[in-house]
Amino acid sequence: KFDNFKAAVALHYAYYNFVKTNIAIRCTPAMAAGVENSAWTVRDLVARIEG
Repeated sequence: KFDNFKAAVALHYAYYNFVKTNIAIRCTPAMAAGVENSAWTVRDLVARIEG
């Protein structure tokens, strides 16, 4: 069960940082940090998780 919890937390952080646009900074945190040039879709996130 703890492994599932860790996976859920990792998924949440990935969604927050790469998919969800932050209203205050008008982009994703990953874009603001210069890690990505564009926001991911949920489909992009799933594709990267599945490898």
